[in-house]
Amino acid sequence: MDISLHIPPDLLIQSSDNHVQSIVDSTYLNMLDSMTDISYFQDKAILAPRNSIVDQINDYMLDLMPGEEKTYLSYDIPLT
Repeated sequence: MDISLHIPPDLLIQSSDNHVQSIVDSTYLNMLDSMTDISYFQDKAILAPRNSIVDQINDYMLDLMPGEEKTYLSYDIPLT
């Protein structure tokens, strides 16, 4: 049994050779220019089926951002 599904063209992302770049560019238009706007990231999200893909997207987006990377330490439980 064959099932056919029609996806409207306005929901499709035109992909280049770099699929991660295509997804990020279509979701976060002018990301670097809008980074100072507090609400810019609040109403956008990229969903992925696997954590490995999420890691690829996060790494790509972090590489785009200017400045030096900083690592902050945290604890899940308070120290007593």
